[in-house]
Amino acid sequence: MKLWLNSNQIIDLSPLKKLKHLNTLNVRDNFVNRLPPDITSWCSRMEIQFKNEYGNGFNLYGNPLTDPPVEIVKQGKAAIENYFAEMQQASVFFLECKLLLVGSGDVGKTSLMRKLKNNSFVVIPGTEDTTRGIDIQP
Repeated sequence: MKLWLNSNQIIDLSPLKKLKHLNTLNVRDNFVNRLPPDITSWCSRMEIQFKNEYGNGFNLYGNPLTDPPVEIVKQGKAAIENYFAEMQQASVFFLECKLLLVGSGDVGKTSLMRKLKNNSFVVIPGTEDTTRGIDIQP
């Protein structure tokens, strides 16, 4: 059985788990950002795909997946199962890094730093004052 649900406003795939006889499920271009952890068990008859093509299997292309990330989904069922298994065992990690931006004046170091800290920051050329700070002589 095939079910094509592409280009709708679907956000939750859980209700589809009751459809046991599917061999093709197309949910391309919807609003799914999270897959249920048991997805590989209830769609065992289909290969999970993230491809810009129409074919057989369970195609999630065009959805804003974050859990698991698209990179994991593209690797298939084994990678998805591994992701959810690791998430179940994972501890919370605090990741921190330091970044040093070095370069000539008026090239956008401060604007880049502001954009990294605040994704809604909008860069408008010519409106930012030059940052006064360390002057490195060549």
